[in-house]
Amino acid sequence: MALPMTRQDKHPKTGAYWVRKAVPVSLRPVIGKRELVADVGDQGPSEACRRRGARLGQPWQSLSSIQERTVSTFLSTIPMSELTEAHLERLITDGAAESRELEFKRDPYGDSKDAKREFLKDLTALANTFGGHLIIGVAEHSGLASEIIATTDRGFDEEKLRLENLLRDAVEPRLTGVQIQEISIRSGGVALAVRVPKSWNAPHRVLIGDNRFYGRSSAGAFSMDVEQLRAIFLGASDAESRVRQFRDRRLSAISCGDTPVRLQPPNFGTDPNNIGAQIRKATALRPASSRGLLVLHVVPLSPIPQAFDMMRARGLVEEFAPFRENGWYQNRANLDGLLIVAGNEQDQNVSAYAQVFRTGQIETVRPMQYRPDFVSPREVRVGLVDAVPRYLKGLGALGYDPPFVVMASLLDMKGISLVSQHGGHLFPADREDLVIDPIIIDANNLASSVETYLLPIFDAFWNAFGVLQAPAFDSSAWNPPY
Repeated sequence: MALPMTRQDKHPKTGAYWVRKAVPVSLRPVIGKRELVADVGDQGPSEACRRRGARLGQPWQSLSSIQERTVSTFLSTIPMSELTEAHLERLITDGAAESRELEFKRDPYGDSKDAKREFLKDLTALANTFGGHLIIGVAEHSGLASEIIATTDRGFDEEKLRLENLLRDAVEPRLTGVQIQEISIRSGGVALAVRVPKSWNAPHRVLIGDNRFYGRSSAGAFSMDVEQLRAIFLGASDAESRVRQFRDRRLSAISCGDTPVRLQPPNFGTDPNNIGAQIRKATALRPASSRGLLVLHVVPLSPIPQAFDMMRARGLVEEFAPFRENGWYQNRANLDGLLIVAGNEQDQNVSAYAQVFRTGQIETVRPMQYRPDFVSPREVRVGLVDAVPRYLKGLGALGYDPPFVVMASLLDMKGISLVSQHGGHLFPADREDLVIDPIIIDANNLASSVETYLLPIFDAFWNAFGVLQAPAFDSSAWNPPY
């Protein structure tokens, strides 16, 4: 929104001069006032004018930055599939200005080398700094959104595929998590909205043209110098370090028994084809809450979209439920966020839990030990294949964009081996905790591709027991390669 002019008035009774600035309507709920006023003295209009600059260095000079944050928040909280022409019209009505997180383009990017480089420059500049939105089909005048210019040059699917191919082939390292959405315009044609998350593995380089790294400020995109690149490299390292520190902190707490609830062995029912049921009949179980714990952490790398919405999270219990169990779930609020348990917490009969943290991380834990020296690889794999897609879908519903870090661990495993239905020699685990390297998933909806994404985790899991790679898998049986 364009900010109103500042007025300097003389008080009719005291003779003092006052600076007055009207607060734009859309910012009044944020500022809490309709007008900002400051006393600049009574020593004449020249001195009042001089002092005005100093006084405007106080809260009223921050209106421009508040404006930028308000527009950014307004766009970021709307799911991409729900963006409409009305949202673009609001940008124009409010006089939304281009900023470090918002870029307007009147016309689509062409097919020339320069046009392709310009598109990649604009997107990588956003990703390398704060993330943000690129709106194609909105004209700007003096940096302010002024008019919707719909395009009919290409079909949306064709244009989306072209831009995605550019991102895949001409940016290094690969830029993930970018979302492209068409917005239908009543007069005909479409506009395009491109949402670019702040990158977790910046900086990204444009490979077309001069192979440069770009950043973005309120004045637009710029080529980054050595010091700016160094700062981004250090920032990316910090992001990776924060994720690993979160995981290490949580695994340490779980190992010490510092969990929201005490876990009991899972109930696999009486199905004779169920591996767990077969082993339960054959051997007595020791308490499983102390050994063979499967732990899954899912961490969004995108910024927190808004304050944690407990009621909305509770409406997504099916998405955030712990590893699938026979039985029912309970959920309740706790200091960390939302806790969901499989079983009855009052009877201390809980076989798994999921903790949705207020900052977007998810932790789910389940005992996997069926007898003193074995766990079932099938149950590990079924649990992860079931849980990961649900959690990503739930995080998407809470407003988190890709990419996500997925981390699996098995705790207190030394000496434990795998149940094998097909014979063959498996070595027991040679260490207490099997902490598997993180993987990055750049989508909310995995559909049928979940196995492909999780394969590095499964391979590492089987490597820990002396097997070169994870066996082929279907929903009913393992087919090991030995």
